[in-house]
Amino acid sequence: MKIFILIAFFLTSFRIGSQIYTVNSTNDIDDGICDGVHCSFREALNASDKDGTPSVIRFNIPGVAPYTIVPQSPFPTVNESDLNIEGETQSGGSGSIIIDFQLHNYNEIPFWVINGSRFSISGIDFKGFLFAQKKDRMIQFGNFNNNIVQDCSIRNCSFISDSSLTSNDEMGLIHIIYANNTRITNCNFGTDKNRLRIFKLVKAISVIADDPFDPFTVTIDSNLFVNSNKAITWWGGRLKVENNLFGVLDTINNLTSANSDYAIWGRLFNSDGEIQKNYFNGYKNAAIYITSFEGSKIKITANQFINNITDINIDEDYNGVYTILRNDAKNGSTFLTANRIIELYVENNNLYNYDNAINYFSETGIQKCCMRIIRHINNKFNCINKNLVVLNPHSKPWHSVPVLLTVNRNQITGTGNPSDSVIIYSNDRKNCPDAICEGGNELGRTQADGLGNWVLNVVYPNKSSISAFQFDSDPNLRPTMYSEFSSCYQCPGIVHINYNQSICQGESVNYRGRSFSYLKPVDSFLIKGDDVSICDSMFLINLSVYPKLRSQLDIKICSDDTLIFGSVKIYPEHLLDSIILQSTYGCDSNVVINAVLTGFGQLNRIICTDGFLKIGSSIFNKDHLSGRAVIQKGSITGCDSIVDVKLNIDYTKSIELPNDTTIHKGSQLAINTNINFIASSIIWSPNFYLSCDTCLNPLSKPDDNITYHLTAIDENGCTVTDHFTITILFDKADIFIPTAFSPNGDNINDFFEPVFKFSNSTKITVFKIFDRWGNQIYERLNGAIGESFGWDGTVNGEKVNPGVYIYSIQFVGDDKVLKWKTGDITLMR
Repeated sequence: MKIFILIAFFLTSFRIGSQIYTVNSTNDIDDGICDGVHCSFREALNASDKDGTPSVIRFNIPGVAPYTIVPQSPFPTVNESDLNIEGETQSGGSGSIIIDFQLHNYNEIPFWVINGSRFSISGIDFKGFLFAQKKDRMIQFGNFNNNIVQDCSIRNCSFISDSSLTSNDEMGLIHIIYANNTRITNCNFGTDKNRLRIFKLVKAISVIADDPFDPFTVTIDSNLFVNSNKAITWWGGRLKVENNLFGVLDTINNLTSANSDYAIWGRLFNSDGEIQKNYFNGYKNAAIYITSFEGSKIKITANQFINNITDINIDEDYNGVYTILRNDAKNGSTFLTANRIIELYVENNNLYNYDNAINYFSETGIQKCCMRIIRHINNKFNCINKNLVVLNPHSKPWHSVPVLLTVNRNQITGTGNPSDSVIIYSNDRKNCPDAICEGGNELGRTQADGLGNWVLNVVYPNKSSISAFQFDSDPNLRPTMYSEFSSCYQCPGIVHINYNQSICQGESVNYRGRSFSYLKPVDSFLIKGDDVSICDSMFLINLSVYPKLRSQLDIKICSDDTLIFGSVKIYPEHLLDSIILQSTYGCDSNVVINAVLTGFGQLNRIICTDGFLKIGSSIFNKDHLSGRAVIQKGSITGCDSIVDVKLNIDYTKSIELPNDTTIHKGSQLAINTNINFIASSIIWSPNFYLSCDTCLNPLSKPDDNITYHLTAIDENGCTVTDHFTITILFDKADIFIPTAFSPNGDNINDFFEPVFKFSNSTKITVFKIFDRWGNQIYERLNGAIGESFGWDGTVNGEKVNPGVYIYSIQFVGDDKVLKWKTGDITLMR
């Protein structure tokens, strides 16, 4: 609702193309021109009503707030639509503009008549209005000539004070006559914006509709009313009153109005209304008083009532529907008084500290017919001093009051009208020990049987009084009437309660939290009461015990048989069942049927990945691991033999040989085998060059490339294989070194010269000769591929002596791996 108000304020405050008039004077003079030199509020009203366009009146009066305007005569009637008056535009904000009537007498002429639609006024305070004649009114929306206006509002205004020389219901500060969708929101009635004190305010708002079938709607939302007579006088139309404070100023300064008469006073004819989420405090007659003459529908929901003599008083002559729902109320004389109402629903209300909670009454004679549907349910009644619900005996037919027979820890019993519903209440009266014992909080509900007896199984609240009322169970019955509350239950002394029960042998029964079995069929126990509602109770237990029978029937059936025993069927998938028969004494005679499937077997086996199994005409292998095989007439009983086959292939067994590898020719390789099961036998293929062909980890010294396959066989004859390859690496960078040479010039072995094994891929990079003392005597480096290196036995052209000399030779092949050969050479002459 607040969102709607803000949106409406924005739209009315900033209409595109609006004519703006700015009031700059507090006097009430109209010289015919509203301009920057002089523009009174009266001049702005006259100008806006003649310009033919949407208008906005704003304020910019020089000086220091507050700015008081004293009208000398009624304001001009607003006939044109779309006028927005913004009092908060004055420096100082809302409440800075005060219109003070100074108790002028306007002689039954409405001070300000609004006949134009979409009129709004906000942020202005009004004070000092005088009610002297019958029809004195300050602001009147619409008129009795059916000139209906639409979408008007008063927001953020204060109506501070008035005075009355007489009293009449046609008086009022605001009269709403045929003004559809009128809203009065966030206004104060009886105090200013500071809310520091209460001023005299007799009248507030009147909602009037002479035509009862005119559906115009008025909303009064989020206002504060502290007037002393009637806050809202309601004469018809659809009224919504919500989120208002009635009869209280604030909680900070603890200011309240002085015993006002009524908050809402209505005399209606075929009207609708919603009164919800309001706060009513301190009304000496009634917070809400409504009388209606034809078919009104009123909802009074989710309000708070405090310190009122009567919260709600309804006097309906014919065909009305009233709903009073979810209200919180305390500290009054009567919450609800209702007379001659066709339909009344009083539900889920919370009442505390009243003399009388609900009073239904009707006059004698022809009027006694009119109260047809009266329903009070789900209400809480706490600290009620005289009566919870009072039903006038002339308003027939009321239901009689139910009777409470017993109250125990877990059960309450009683009698009432046959088939009636019964609601039981509990009241601990801890906060109000001197209040009546009836009512309190609803404890539970039950229904009487065809003889009028009823039982409620519920945990009893310790030391609480118990009362009840009853009503029609069928909501379609007319009339739907309720009874008054019963008297509270009183203990007659020790209550003897017989419990008779038939059981079968071997059984037990639970009663009152105790277990009683066939072993002790007669027993008794005493439960102490609470000295309020629960009496001392002696429970007498008498069990009749009868035998219980059990037998078993064993049978055999074939796989395609179905046997029927009464309602029980026995077949291969359902071999065990039972059937219950009744014995002569009503105990179960339980026959267990136990069937055995003949010619049926199971076969579970592990097979190899390439294995298979044939049973009858069915073949099972890795693609068909499970199923049912049938051997016709294979059982000794003549049934078909049925075998449920379930095969498994063990994929978990594995064998792992080393990764493929390369070794030099002449080298030896240890083969390490990883296996996760114990092999019954192994096979190497081929078995060449192996140190052992029956073991898992042999040595291999191959002369050439070779691929080994190893097959391991498990205990089921299944094989697991793996293979790997050994590649032989031949040395292609070798040289041959002679052991002696004779440099004597005979052209035979005259040079010490290494011989290449692979001359097209090998070269010598270092060639050094040392004498026997380690002195280098010859060196040659970085030869080409296949280039011969040699030493002629001289040093610097001089022949060396015969003897033994040391050589150190580095060479390299295609693999780019540097190799060395060192040794000694014998020089002979």
